[in-house]
Amino acid sequence: MNNKLTRAIALSATIAVLSGCVITVHDDKDSDSSSSWKVRQTENRSIITELSIGTDINQVTDLLGPADDSEGFEKQGKTYIVLFYRTHHRHDDGKTSRDETTPLVFKEGKLLGWGQSVLLKHQP
Repeated sequence: MNNKLTRAIALSATIAVLSGCVITVHDDKDSDSSSSWKVRQTENRSIITELSIGTDINQVTDLLGPADDSEGFEKQGKTYIVLFYRTHHRHDDGKTSRDETTPLVFKEGKLLGWGQSVLLKHQP
C-alpha cells in the first residue's frame, strides 16, 4: 500500500512541476530569434544552390529539414509536391510568408527545379 501511495505522490509532484512549463516561440523581432532565422535562411540558400535536378525528395528534406510551407497537386496523371523554404527576409511581422521563400518543385518525388519560374511552369 505504501508503494502505491509513494508512486501516486511522485506522479502528482511530476505533474505539478510539468504544469508550470511554458514553451516560448520567438518571432523575427526578438534579437536571439533574429540571428537564428538569418542563419537558417542563409544556410537554406547555400544548400539549395548545391542541389541537383533529379534529387529525391527525402534527400532534400534530410539536408534542409522540414519545409516552411508545402502544397501538392496532380497534373496529367503525375504527382507534384512543392516545398517552400525561407531564403530571404521581406517583412518585419515575425512570420515567414511565401514571398520570403523559395519553392522546390518535385515531380513523382524527384526534384524538377526551384524558384518561382519553375513553380509557375508546372502549376495546374
